[in-house]
Amino acid sequence: MKALHMLAVSAAMTFVLFSGGCKKDPVGPTLPKNPREYTWTVDTLAYPGSFQTIMRAIWGSSSNDIYVAGHNNTAFGNMYHWNGHVWTNVRLVITEGGPLSRIGSFAAIFGISGQDIYAAGYIPTNRYSLDGFLIHFNGTTWREISLPSESSLETVWGRSPDTVWIGGWDGFLAYYTASRFVRDTVPYAFDTTGRDIVVRQIEGDARRTFLVLGVSPRVLHREFYYLYERVGSQWIVRDGTYEYPSIFIAPGGTMYRSGYGGIQRKAETTWTTVLSVPYVGRRGMAASSESNIFAAGMGDPVPTSRLYHYNGTDWFEYTHLRMEGVEFSAVWTDGKEVFAIGQTIGSPMKTIVLHGR
Repeated sequence: MKALHMLAVSAAMTFVLFSGGCKKDPVGPTLPKNPREYTWTVDTLAYPGSFQTIMRAIWGSSSNDIYVAGHNNTAFGNMYHWNGHVWTNVRLVITEGGPLSRIGSFAAIFGISGQDIYAAGYIPTNRYSLDGFLIHFNGTTWREISLPSESSLETVWGRSPDTVWIGGWDGFLAYYTASRFVRDTVPYAFDTTGRDIVVRQIEGDARRTFLVLGVSPRVLHREFYYLYERVGSQWIVRDGTYEYPSIFIAPGGTMYRSGYGGIQRKAETTWTTVLSVPYVGRRGMAASSESNIFAAGMGDPVPTSRLYHYNGTDWFEYTHLRMEGVEFSAVWTDGKEVFAIGQTIGSPMKTIVLHGR
């Protein structure tokens, strides 16, 4: 009887295991698509009647909320927005139905969130002068922000609503505090007879803030780029170069610099070339992780757009996406989609948006 009882229990267990194995497997999470297998589309942005629609910078809170900003010769069509389906002109100035009394061209755009976005650039004041121009979006409307300088702006970056930096020509640098921007100073001991001293870029992560200062001494007639790091309340020079005006910090903290000659990666105090190409745009790098990095720029001798991907092991070029007569300047990704923007060379100048997903 005991043997029969054990046999019955064993049979029951076998049935439970067998019947459980026949159940349909639950649907698991969808694996992200390999970026090297994305499907690509191309859009062209050109404001009606203009011969220059040049979008230089890109930022987004998500793949359904992307902004590109730059210049248009008509003073309209200086910014466009992607809602996940279509690009639309952001009507900024009153004469086209917007909130601003005047409009400038943009060199940079950056947001803390979709309800806290800055666009920085310049506005002509007469035939020979450009003043700084900064606007802010609060989730509802854009408004112009007063500046403690008239210098044209080149860069904007922030870590939080209370930690935002802007910089530009004449070495202008300022940070946001107590509801306004306050001037800061970049120390330097180099040739002060320089033709131009420009804060080209401010970039950082959760722990660090860096600044690239471009200097063109009269004796050299060539811009040199100094890399500064913010240490406490001071800016400290770390190194410098002629070829690489841009820096990029990947999500894991790895620092890259890009420009004429490709991309270099920093390890301790040494820079190593990881991608050799004629040119990578000043805002031409974006990443969702240390193993999902995009870089965009231009090849030669015939100007041709170039787009690259790094998967943590090697760099891959999307050679089928090369477009002759197009220069890529900026790129954005969230890890699922990627947008690369550039401009056509010649007249009329239009903006090309390459979208992969």
